[in-house]
Amino acid sequence: MRHLLWVILLSAAISAAPVELFVAPGGNDAAAGTKAAPLATVQRARDAIRELKAGGRLTDGAVITLAGGVYYLPATLTFQPEDSGRAGAPIVYRGAPGANVILSGGQPVANWRVAGNRWQAKLPDGSNFTQLFINGERRFRPRWPRQGYAYATGNIAPTPDVAERGANRLRFEKGALRADQANLDDVEVLCFHTWSVSRMRLAKVDDAARIATFRRPTWHPSMAGLGAGTRYLVENVKEQLGQPGDWYLDRPTATLTYVPMPGEAPERALVIAPRLTTLVQFQGDIAGRRWVEHLEFRGLTFAHANWLLEPDGHSLPQAESGMAAAVTAEGLRDSVFEDCRLTRLGGYALELGNGTKRVRVERCELTDLGGGGIKIGPGAPPDDEGVAGHNTVRDCLIAHGGRMHPPAVGIWLGFAHHCELSHNEIADFYYSGISAGWTWGYGDTPTRANTIADNHIHDMPQRVLGDEAGIYTLGVATGTVISGNVVHDQVGVPWGVGIYLDEGSSGITVENNLVYRCTTHSFNVNYGRENTARNNIFGPILDDGAPLLRCGRMEQHLSMALHRNILLYDVGHLVDNAWPRANCELDSNLYWNRRGNAPRWGDLDLAAWQAKGQDVDSVVADPMFVDPEHGDYRLKPGSPAAKVGFKPWDYSKAGRLTNHTFTKSWPAVYAPAIPPPPAAVADDFEDGQPGAKPSFGTALEDSEAASLRLTAETAASGKQSLKFTDAAGQPNFYNPHLLYNPGYDHGTARVSFDLRLEPGAPFEHAWRDGGQPWKTGPALAFGADGWLTVQGTKLLEIPRSVWVHYQLDCALGDKADGTYTLTVALPGQPPKVFAKLHCDDGFRKIAWCGFVSVANGPAVIYLDNLNIEPR
Repeated sequence: MRHLLWVILLSAAISAAPVELFVAPGGNDAAAGTKAAPLATVQRARDAIRELKAGGRLTDGAVITLAGGVYYLPATLTFQPEDSGRAGAPIVYRGAPGANVILSGGQPVANWRVAGNRWQAKLPDGSNFTQLFINGERRFRPRWPRQGYAYATGNIAPTPDVAERGANRLRFEKGALRADQANLDDVEVLCFHTWSVSRMRLAKVDDAARIATFRRPTWHPSMAGLGAGTRYLVENVKEQLGQPGDWYLDRPTATLTYVPMPGEAPERALVIAPRLTTLVQFQGDIAGRRWVEHLEFRGLTFAHANWLLEPDGHSLPQAESGMAAAVTAEGLRDSVFEDCRLTRLGGYALELGNGTKRVRVERCELTDLGGGGIKIGPGAPPDDEGVAGHNTVRDCLIAHGGRMHPPAVGIWLGFAHHCELSHNEIADFYYSGISAGWTWGYGDTPTRANTIADNHIHDMPQRVLGDEAGIYTLGVATGTVISGNVVHDQVGVPWGVGIYLDEGSSGITVENNLVYRCTTHSFNVNYGRENTARNNIFGPILDDGAPLLRCGRMEQHLSMALHRNILLYDVGHLVDNAWPRANCELDSNLYWNRRGNAPRWGDLDLAAWQAKGQDVDSVVADPMFVDPEHGDYRLKPGSPAAKVGFKPWDYSKAGRLTNHTFTKSWPAVYAPAIPPPPAAVADDFEDGQPGAKPSFGTALEDSEAASLRLTAETAASGKQSLKFTDAAGQPNFYNPHLLYNPGYDHGTARVSFDLRLEPGAPFEHAWRDGGQPWKTGPALAFGADGWLTVQGTKLLEIPRSVWVHYQLDCALGDKADGTYTLTVALPGQPPKVFAKLHCDDGFRKIAWCGFVSVANGPAVIYLDNLNIEPR
């Protein structure tokens, strides 16, 4: 039979035509490889091509046709340089016309025993997987709670060995965890932060104190903290097994238990458990300049990739950028994925890694993803041959992701240039749609000249995570164009943004984009250099306290030029307070507030704004959209948009070119977040070693000279307090500072603390509501001259180098009356009460509670016995 195979290969080579091989699930790897006598595996077909190439007898490429059916891969299918085609003569792996061809990394589960409403199967020893698919549908492991989330009940410092690397302890609710739970090593705790999620393994459970200690810290002590109010889920809990669709793998006994959905029966169920983490990999040799090239994959489905939690747990800073993909490529060149499906996967679907160039992904569907869709350029190699570039992702559906890992994104582009991401539909994720760039600030990066065009990005992050965007950028990206995209329904907690230029984003042109129905900002420039936004429609936001446009940092260079845009809003306000002071250039824009309110740029009306040389040729008028309430942003005849030079474009062309089918009714995995129950903060700063940062709250420093650290030098009670040390020459006058985010919005809030001011030290304490611009509630200013001042009025001279106790009480929500009460207890004196002190009008919520050193030179302040509580 092997001889017959060679005869077929040689005859094809002699006839100067591509070699043809056929593969079928019922084939035989010892067969001839003809349509009548197909091979059984893709691996054998690959090896046959490899053998023919080695003999110098493959001159015109090859076509390997796979018959319909499931091909269970015994191991990762690997392609190396010797498996390459050549220009004009590629090696093509394709599905037979009309066939459903699945390359599976899973294994079917059979031999079920039925006991009551449960199916059980004995698996091979060592079986380990975290996903299960029944008749093509994803099923989930049992979790607690069944609905919504649990919330950390209080603060707890990390263990000493963790120090300032992150957080590793959590105070849990009654019923969440027990030390005697079955297979405690396999229980996973998902801890939700603002834009990331840590999936933690348990090291210890203290039942009496209700404290869980994890095997590793989260990635950051404050941005991934585990303090009071932290949302979490407990997953893979054997004791919770029982709801239809639940399954549980008891690894010590290798027993799989499944609770069937109504109507399911073992004899009619195809049950697949993933086994391989990587289904296909392309291994080029970047250092040796040996590429895998000229391969084409058409009409194939890649499915059932495993993902296993690391032994110590999993916590990444952003976008799950380090997560593995089912199909991975390094050093892949001039290759194609066309009309393929990547589905039912554990991590990312496809990674175009270092050294990948001119790879085209077109008309593919990436759905039901445990993580994200596509990653491009994970590293920044020293020379361009190792940098990803000139890759294309076009006309693809990338949807229903983050099923296991909510922070994963639709397309992540890290270090890459001249890539095109166009005409894709990206939807139903729990974080961002497209994330481009991976450098914070203005450092060197190979990322440049990428095109993000004509994509339809919608329905994310669905109130699960925040600080995200439909299109999000980082770092210098000279020549990058974001054009023709339609971005809507970016509903985040607390932020959901349409287009977000973050952390040094520079050299980017944003034009002809339609953005609407985002939580906080249609367009957000945190900080950057020489960016341009022109001819966009920035439509209404959802948050009444947020600005349509946001600018995060004021810098000397030109940050942003906005020309010929239409800006429509009703709730919220036009810009935040930074725009009037930022180095931006605005002109020829059309502004309109649907409630009839005149636009303002901070405290400036249009005339005052124009007097500063801004928006001189801009217009305030109704742009006359057809039906913006229902997403119809076409302009009616006679629209004043023409007066500012705005040029309409056909935004209906955004999204897929060839297939517009999208299923919105895909089952949700994570519920929208709701605010946690109000939790008190009580910190005596005894929990931690001297010299460490405080365990709770967020401590911000600019340098070692200006720090915020625990100290045993003095204390109002106990042995330790928190020492603020300020110094001259700090980049930000407000650092060091300590902040908390209580989130109280009703009843009465009380903040009390002990403060010791050393001579000449100015200090401030304030409450803010979290709006943009924020409203300030109670606010105390301690001058270097020793006086305590409130809204410019001197109240009391405060002695230095002694501990003084302060208490502030303020009504919130419907009870707010714009005033608060301050009580000051000086040593040896009766408390002094100052009532009816004034807040900003409209202050109703304490979202931010800060303690700030505002010295311009050396200063020392001590803080102790801090309590923040709802009453």
